[in-house]
Amino acid sequence: MNIRQMTRCALMTAVIAVLSPLSVPLSTQVPISLATFAVMLGGAVLGAKEGVICTAVYLLLGAIGIPVFAGYTSGIGILVGMTGGYLIGYLPLAYLTGFAAEKNRGTGSLVIGMLGGTAVLYVIGTAWFMAVTKMPLAASLAACVLLSAGRCAQNCGCRCDRAAASCCSATHCRIIHAKPAPKTCKI
Repeated sequence: MNIRQMTRCALMTAVIAVLSPLSVPLSTQVPISLATFAVMLGGAVLGAKEGVICTAVYLLLGAIGIPVFAGYTSGIGILVGMTGGYLIGYLPLAYLTGFAAEKNRGTGSLVIGMLGGTAVLYVIGTAWFMAVTKMPLAASLAACVLLSAGRCAQNCGCRCDRAAASCCSATHCRIIHAKPAPKTCKI
């Protein structure tokens, strides 16, 4: 790696580190952050190899305690916790986005690379989330990918201010509220 490549990686790592802590917290503890956008940007601008390198450096910075993860969190506990799979999933996201960008086949190719990378990110992240929380697939998808969160909130007797972004289930109430599901839960 030459000086120019190292400088580009360092700058993109800084961009990822600045954008990633900015997030919208959800009751499921899987926040929506600008990290996904920043990682895709890194792959698109730098290509597959350098995109993965700057993403790996970003993950290393967070692991050693620099608060660069969503919500200004950090530490190895975040990497092995519920959201760790999504963080690890940034590596294939950067690679697939960068690979598509290197092919120079137009915007369509780049969009397909980004969508494919995002799909891999969600597969890794949701599988990891399921392993850590022991939630079933449907509840994990609702909690993490937000496919049916609105419907769940409408059917849930849960009155916490975060219910709109969570899946109503006994698991939700056990994890989020540390108590059994209310009798009004219809799912």
